[in-house]
Amino acid sequence: MNKIIFNIIILYSVTMIIKAQQDTLIYDSSTGNYIIQYMRENLETGERDSLVTEIFVPATKIEPSVRAWVDFKKDSSMYIYNYEIENGIKSKQNLIVFRIQFGKKVDVMEKSTQKWLGRKRQGFDDKHEYMNRIWSWYGNQGLEPGWKKGGFALGSNGIPGIGAAYFQGLAPILSYRHGPPPEHLEKEIAKLEVFPSNHVKRTTVVPVSLPVPFNTEALIDTLISYTQQSGDIGWLGKDPRREGRDEDCDEDEKPEDGIVKNIIKRLERAKILIEKEDSLKAKKELEKLLSKIEKIWKRSQEEEKRGKKGVRMSSEAYALLKYNTEYLVEKLPDKVKKIRKEEKNK
Repeated sequence: MNKIIFNIIILYSVTMIIKAQQDTLIYDSSTGNYIIQYMRENLETGERDSLVTEIFVPATKIEPSVRAWVDFKKDSSMYIYNYEIENGIKSKQNLIVFRIQFGKKVDVMEKSTQKWLGRKRQGFDDKHEYMNRIWSWYGNQGLEPGWKKGGFALGSNGIPGIGAAYFQGLAPILSYRHGPPPEHLEKEIAKLEVFPSNHVKRTTVVPVSLPVPFNTEALIDTLISYTQQSGDIGWLGKDPRREGRDEDCDEDEKPEDGIVKNIIKRLERAKILIEKEDSLKAKKELEKLLSKIEKIWKRSQEEEKRGKKGVRMSSEAYALLKYNTEYLVEKLPDKVKKIRKEEKNK
């Protein structure tokens, strides 16, 4: 009798292991889909008695891009963020969702189209809770591969910064035709569906909250970071080893250093002057930088009209450097460094 009971337990255990092994979520690299397999539960008997296979098609079979440019309205002190999106020719899905994400403290004053939907989205990282604003566009049929769409714009008092854009393609909705999978498998599938999973991410320009309290050194560091990131992304300059000369140099700059390095050097000089409490000279350095930004931007536009490949300064880099530098100049007082008597006698 004990032997029979033991054999029944063994058989039951083996059956449960086989069923657990059949509850699988596997990525198929040949199709880009996820294959879901699980034992269906019989509603009459409560037993899981037959193998079910479902396919989850991610909405990421797209190659999107986004172009952003910023205008400033002096009368309202508002920045207008303009976006144009494109679904790459190699995409396998129509592009149907476009989202931009920025911090919770940024307010949107106006938008160009009622198709923008705004919301706050709550999330968690390893250390703390965070909250972001999401502005989304949902197309009816979406953009076919190779198509572009512009006309997206948001007005905000937030100053230009670097942020994220997210995209989704048109994919079939996953519906469990034979009943839901086991709870543990359903949780794993849900991770593939929720934001920001199941999206293609791109870098773009978004509004960021103004620094409170204002800190000049911190904003200089931010500008240096924006310059370096713009170079890394491809928004600014070229590799100095590959025709990356700076053709808009001032007298204290070297053409062979390239655009990115020369801009960073100018910002570092301004930072040293601010630390020495000579904001008047720092302003002059930053005004030189603004003049340089305009010259590079003008040259970039002229070269684009002539069909020359490569971007010296994209509209994204122009917005980041121009408006953040202008904001910094406005905040600096006209203050000359006080020279001590001992320094005069030297």
